[in-house]
Amino acid sequence: MGATRECETVVGIFDTRDRAERAVAELLAAGYRDEQIGTAAPAGDPPPGALAARLFGGAPGAAGLAPILIGLGVSEEDACYYEAEVAAGRFLLAVDCAGSATDDARTAICRHCGHGRIPPHLR
Repeated sequence: MGATRECETVVGIFDTRDRAERAVAELLAAGYRDEQIGTAAPAGDPPPGALAARLFGGAPGAAGLAPILIGLGVSEEDACYYEAEVAAGRFLLAVDCAGSATDDARTAICRHCGHGRIPPHLR
């Protein structure tokens, strides 16, 4: 079993680049640092926003995204779901909420039509 992370990673999927970029802009305006925000895009498409996907150490695209998300504290089941969504042409936004309220990140994602998985304990 991997190390336990003290913070929560909030992940959202967007159908369009524009919506993902708007969510990134809102998070930055709300005080999140760009190193707390990671993005991934379908293969051959640069990640949303002007910032590098620092949580991911670069833009992984769909291939190899699940292990990176698992390392950020996302469950294996959810990480595989998100990897498949990016492979299907959607855009991913992950927010490392260290020292920040996770509700703010979730609100920004939802406000721009982002969605995620329902955690197993809430199904």
